Amino acid sequence: MRKLLVAILVYSSLALALTWPALSQLGRAVPGAARTDIWNSLWTLWFGADALLAGHLPYAADLLNHPDGGTLLVSDPLGVLFVTPLLLGVSLPTSYALLVFWRLLLAGLSAHLLARDLIQGAAPGDDRAAMGAWISGVGLASAPVILSAVHNGTSESFNVGWALLSVWAAHRVATGGGARWVLLTGVLLPLACLASWYAGVVAFFFVGALLLLGAGDRPWKAGLSGRFGALILGLLLTAPLARAFQTAATAPTNLVGIKHSQELDSVRRSTGPADPVGYLRGGDFRSPDFRVISRYGEGFFHCHYLGWVLMVGALLSLRRRQGTGFVWLAGALGLALSLGPVLVSQASPVILAGDRAVPLPYFLVERLPGFSSLSLVYRLALAPALAAALLAGVGYGSLLSQRRAPRWAAAVVVAAILLGCACCRPSAASPTR
Repeated sequence: MRKLLVAILVYSSLALALTWPALSQLGRAVPGAARTDIWNSLWTLWFGADALLAGHLPYAADLLNHPDGGTLLVSDPLGVLFVTPLLLGVSLPTSYALLVFWRLLLAGLSAHLLARDLIQGAAPGDDRAAMGAWISGVGLASAPVILSAVHNGTSESFNVGWALLSVWAAHRVATGGGARWVLLTGVLLPLACLASWYAGVVAFFFVGALLLLGAGDRPWKAGLSGRFGALILGLLLTAPLARAFQTAATAPTNLVGIKHSQELDSVRRSTGPADPVGYLRGGDFRSPDFRVISRYGEGFFHCHYLGWVLMVGALLSLRRRQGTGFVWLAGALGLALSLGPVLVSQASPVILAGDRAVPLPYFLVERLPGFSSLSLVYRLALAPALAAALLAGVGYGSLLSQRRAPRWAAAVVVAAILLGCACCRPSAASPTR
C-alpha cells in the first residue's frame, strides 16, 4: 500500500507538471490549445452533465439545429460521469482541468503497474531492475500521442488508463491469475472501449497478443483457457456496446454527420493516418500540418513521436526479453495499422508512377467490424507508445541492475524522456464565459 501511495503522489505531480500552467489558472483556463476541439469537449461535457442532473439521458439535443433539434451521441460518456458531480460545486473549466489531471495520473499509474509485473517476470526479485517501472510510467504518461490529444482538446482520446488496466489484468491472467482476473479483464475491456474506441482496440491488440504468445516464463499452454476466456468475455461484452454506438452515430436524426463510410474513407486517406516519419522525428515536425492545410487556422497537432530515449531502451530490452514477446507483437500491429490503408504524408497519399498509392495493412481490415468505424487511425499509435514505454522499462531496468547503478540513475532517464516530450506539452486555453 505504501508503494502504491508513493506512485500516486509521483504521477499526480507529473500530471500537474505536464499540464502547467493550467493549475495556476484553475477555473480560468483549461489544458489545451485554442482553435481545437477543446470547446466542443467542454460543451459536450456540460450537455451530458446537465441532462443527467435533470434526470434524463444525454441523447436528445434541442439546443442544436433549432428549432428541430436532433440526437447527439456523447463522445466521452465516462467524462460526463466524472464531471457531473463536480459541477455541483465547481465550474466547468475547473472540472475539465481535474478530468485531464485524473486521466494523466491514471495513465502513468496503470503503465507503472503493468511494467512492474512485466519486469518482475523478466527479472524476479531484482530491486534495481524494478526501477524501470518508473521509466515506463513516465514514458507513457508523457507520450506525445497522449499529450497531443490533451493539446487538441479531444477529451475521450486521452482516456487511456482503462485500456492499460485491462492489459494489466490480462497479464495477471497470463501469469497465473485466477478466475477473478479473467472476470476483471472481461469487464475492463468494454470499459476501455467506452472510454475511447481507439484505446479499446489497442487493449484488444495486447490481450490478443497475450493469448497467442503467453507471458512470463510459463509454458505456452499454461493458463491458455484463462487467456482465451478473458478475451472472449471482453468481446461478448463489447459487441453490443459497439453495435449501439454504431447505430446511434449513423441514425438519421444524429446531428454529427461524420460517421458515414465515404467520410471515413476520405479521412483515413488524408488527415487520419500516422506519417511513418513522425514516429522518428520530434520537435515541431507536423504531418499533417494544420497551420498550412486548415482553412480556419485550426491548432490541431497530430503527434505520435515515440522518443529516441524510449526506442533505445526498447532495444536494450532484447538482452532480457523473457515474457516480452506479446509487447513487441501488439506494438508492431498497432504501428502498422496506425499508418492507414495507404501511405500518407502531409495529409495526401504518396503517389508512385503517376497514379499508384502505396497499400498498407489497414487496407486488409478496413471493412471489418471494429475497424470500419475508425477514421483518425493515428491514435492507434498508443500501441507502439505503450510498447516502447514498457520495453524501455525492461531495458533500462536491466542495464541499471547489471551495472549496479545508483537508484538516481533512473531519474536521469526520466528527465531525458520529459525533455523529449516538451514539444507537445499542452498549453492553457482560456475558455469563453
